[in-house]
Amino acid sequence: MGTEIMWCDIGGPNLTAEFTASWFNDAATRGKQVLLNNRCGLPGDFDTPEYARYEAVQVRKWESNLGMDPFSYGYNRATPDEAYITPGAIVTSLVDIVSKNGNFLLDVGPTANGTIIEIEQRNLRTAGAWIKDHGEAIFNTTYWFVTPEEGQAVRFTQNSNAFYITTLYPPNGTLVLDSPVPYVSGDDVQVVGGNMSGSIVPSRLFDNGSLELTIRDEVRDADSFAWVFKIGFGGFDQAGSGNGNGSSGVVGQTTSAANRVGAHAAVALTLAALLVLFA
Repeated sequence: MGTEIMWCDIGGPNLTAEFTASWFNDAATRGKQVLLNNRCGLPGDFDTPEYARYEAVQVRKWESNLGMDPFSYGYNRATPDEAYITPGAIVTSLVDIVSKNGNFLLDVGPTANGTIIEIEQRNLRTAGAWIKDHGEAIFNTTYWFVTPEEGQAVRFTQNSNAFYITTLYPPNGTLVLDSPVPYVSGDDVQVVGGNMSGSIVPSRLFDNGSLELTIRDEVRDADSFAWVFKIGFGGFDQAGSGNGNGSSGVVGQTTSAANRVGAHAAVALTLAALLVLFA
């Protein structure tokens, strides 16, 4: 039938090995790429943990799937409203999964006549509003190759224009990141989303390479579910004045995470170790 994606469900003993041999060969003769998930009885190309997720970055692509109902992918009249996944849990699950190179598949179980019940509608719309407002830190991003997270509640993503720090809890006072991040003295750190989107949070780099962000109460209170901060890859002017934090003595321009990590000793050491591992 010309299928390019074979997405099985249960797995187990079947005739996958037989049909995929001709399927792959036929696609190759037509110059087509085809994809098989890991539930057809073979390892496949794509992992699909169910009601579960990975604890670390997976270079192999993967997708975590779960239902809004914690017990069923279909509608279960016995499930109380308070048991359905909340907007906050939808948001934090998405951020966590994306930071580890995964996709998030969220199932909505309608009733027999196709109706999506009120609690699901409400939770989806609330989570959707947050996702739309903070989408630049999620869509078209990739994982931070050094680490996806710091501790249990801070996640990292990046694209060609910026590096994103997302906290899965309301930040109080100061946020200190010991993980190597692509920040150099003089960078602005901006709030993404919420009622104070675009505002600058004070930041400074310690001698040991740790980054401190000062999060005022009004910044914390201007958002919900998860708080996103952006380090843009805009660079510096030749005078070294930076982008607004008042640091001096920085000369030249940095336009990407790959360039910025060279200015961070801890990251440079990490990259050297990675190069040795993958050489």
